[in-house]
Amino acid sequence: MKIQTVIQNLFLMCDKKHRAITVLFFIVFLFTGLAVYKDYGISCDEARNRDTGLISFGYIFHGDRHLFTFIDRDYGVAFHLPLVMLEKALGLKDPRDIFLMRHLMTFLVFYASVIIFYFLCKRIFKSWKYGITGSCFLVVSPRIFADSFYNSKDLVFLSVFIVAIYTLILLLDKKTLRYALLHGVVSALVINIRILGILIPCFTIALLLLFVNTAAVRNSRIPQFKKSVLLIILYIGACAVFTVLFWPWLWEQPLSHFVQAFINMTRFRWDGPVLYLGHYIPATKLPWHYIPVWMIVTTPLAYTFLFFAGLFSLGKIIISSLRQRCCELHIHQLIILMWFFIPLCAIILLRSVVYDGWRHLYFIYPGFLLLAMTGLGYIAKSPWRTLKWQGKVFRASAYCLIILNFFSTVYLMVACHPHQYVYFNLLAGLDGESIRKNYELDYWGLSYRQGLEYIAQSDSRQKIRIFFLPWVGMNNLAILPEADRKRLIQTDDRSEADYLIGNFRWPNWQKEYPPEDKEVYSIKVSGIKILAVYRLK
Repeated sequence: MKIQTVIQNLFLMCDKKHRAITVLFFIVFLFTGLAVYKDYGISCDEARNRDTGLISFGYIFHGDRHLFTFIDRDYGVAFHLPLVMLEKALGLKDPRDIFLMRHLMTFLVFYASVIIFYFLCKRIFKSWKYGITGSCFLVVSPRIFADSFYNSKDLVFLSVFIVAIYTLILLLDKKTLRYALLHGVVSALVINIRILGILIPCFTIALLLLFVNTAAVRNSRIPQFKKSVLLIILYIGACAVFTVLFWPWLWEQPLSHFVQAFINMTRFRWDGPVLYLGHYIPATKLPWHYIPVWMIVTTPLAYTFLFFAGLFSLGKIIISSLRQRCCELHIHQLIILMWFFIPLCAIILLRSVVYDGWRHLYFIYPGFLLLAMTGLGYIAKSPWRTLKWQGKVFRASAYCLIILNFFSTVYLMVACHPHQYVYFNLLAGLDGESIRKNYELDYWGLSYRQGLEYIAQSDSRQKIRIFFLPWVGMNNLAILPEADRKRLIQTDDRSEADYLIGNFRWPNWQKEYPPEDKEVYSIKVSGIKILAVYRLK
């Protein structure tokens, strides 16, 4: 039997069993998350995120006015407030239990978004195979997977943004009042996760106006035009009402507080040093290529290759449209391009403050993957079908490289667990030392958990004093069992400390590290040292 016949039979079998394959994938993904969610440390942002929820909770249920003087009052609480409510309902008191619950819920939100992403890919590309492939690519993205447990801002924003794009496509396809209301509610949730979610209403209104103009020009049926206007009015109304409803800080002065939150977002209050290409640069002065370079060196190479193939494919369509003076882009393709390029270009042109890699723009990553799926379709179809053996060789080679890179990424994610957030591809450098000198590594201090666990297991004394370089590590004391928390004591006086733990961040701390002969434990990820423990006494 020919190899081609065998492959065709396998595809036919998959088509018949696609529901079982899809269900199996999501079951395996769910149980993987449930098995590993307890393994991650606590980021330096998690306690502050919980505080935003606690303060809004106090305002709603106890009339506490501290919300209006709290420094992070302009942060939405559509995710953090329900987590605090769940914490209170479950009667959680121990900090370890609280943060493990938050990690689990963050993962479950991401898990739900991957299911929506499956349906989104399936709807756009008219095939369940693209749905499952896109979902696999989203899950097998090391930094995204790791952040899906502890990053309750950027990853939750990515997750809800996926849902918002899906409801937008449903609204444009169905054009019913029910979907306008649904999309309005989801848009409000996105805005309440991060104010940058205002992009969703901008996308929606622009595309609905485009639909109104098309309906008015192509036919003069007034009822159709009126329906389009009604969709816009209902959507804007629902989005505005639920944005205020979900955000307690807006209850007393909705318009002025919302404007203030938006202005604060455009001028974010942080100007710390950021390590980029071997130099420490203030976050307010990072070059335009900071985000594109970070995306390229931290994304699996196969996805980047497919992304450029998809970009080339859509570029050909756009050029053809310009020549023929008509738009050949499908509305779904336009949404994909808007999703990825408008936020990226806005950040670059407005010189917005970004730092800690490209986590602030994680929400454009699904758009990146949809362009990669477009590239996959381009390779699978034209123009290679018109070629004979050359086309077959090219497609077979491309498929082999993509599959090889995919499974090598899976292997690295397993081997590096739970430190997938330090993933770099070959473009970042061939050795760990060069990567450590050029890029931020464990910027949130998650690996401090393993350093603290090492000390607790190797040192049996009842009181152990620890000095942290820098301060971000002390958050991880909360994730340890209560018995260890009582033994390990954080101290600000280095002369009193028994141990020093550092994650090699920020230049002003570098001179504080002890000599290497004091090192008793370290964590390396793909040859990159991200944390060290030093015995001082």
